[in-house]
Amino acid sequence: MGVLETYFHYRNSGIALVENASSSPEKLRALGADASDAAELARLHRIYFGPTRFTGKQRKARTAAQNNAHGLSTLNLIESYASRVKKELDAWNLRARLAATPAHKIRDVAVKRLKELKEKREHKPGVRFTYRKQGPNSVTITDTPTVIADIRGTLESVNPTNLLDAATTVILGGNTGTRPAVHAQVVVTLDEFDRIINGDGDEIELQLTNGARMTGAEFLTHKFASIGYATITHPVEGPINSYRVERHANWKHPRI
Repeated sequence: MGVLETYFHYRNSGIALVENASSSPEKLRALGADASDAAELARLHRIYFGPTRFTGKQRKARTAAQNNAHGLSTLNLIESYASRVKKELDAWNLRARLAATPAHKIRDVAVKRLKELKEKREHKPGVRFTYRKQGPNSVTITDTPTVIADIRGTLESVNPTNLLDAATTVILGGNTGTRPAVHAQVVVTLDEFDRIINGDGDEIELQLTNGARMTGAEFLTHKFASIGYATITHPVEGPINSYRVERHANWKHPRI
């Protein structure tokens, strides 16, 4: 073989070449490798032949890469994706999966799997501070949608046009702002033949079609008790959940 044929042959031999690159980058450079090639070979040897807790997965990835005839460029492509995964086990699973994938499909498989791993991560409630050498630094608050909505509403009540200034005022200035109120309105329609016989004051009195007389609060209690359940319905998503209505709930604060 000529010089180029020899070079391409070994570049494309992938795992076989990496297996023999067991020397340190300094020794590889002494053998004639440039700094970039020496570092590349030493890193790949460490990954595919070095010590690891996941020897079975390492062997699986090594065998798959060899069976698919992945060259050095493909092995480096695989590592560019595996290096984005924080958990070592997930990284090895991804590495083995990509090694068993034909070279022209590696990118699509990797992008899909990385997206799945990102969605799998659980975001635990808490406060995280991020410090950067050149700034600016960050504070990240993670909690339920309700709590985050309340925090935003409180900040907007202090300064709706500058939430950063509002946060500084609330945290450092002692201004607690105003927590946004959430109201639900339940509409109960009377029968067209029911009569309002007394509408003065804070309460009303009704006469129903069956002759019964009761206040508005008593009517709601009676109505809810006869229904038994209240269902929350979204105009697009449809019914979301049903709740048991208690007979003796206060009419102003029904427990449903």
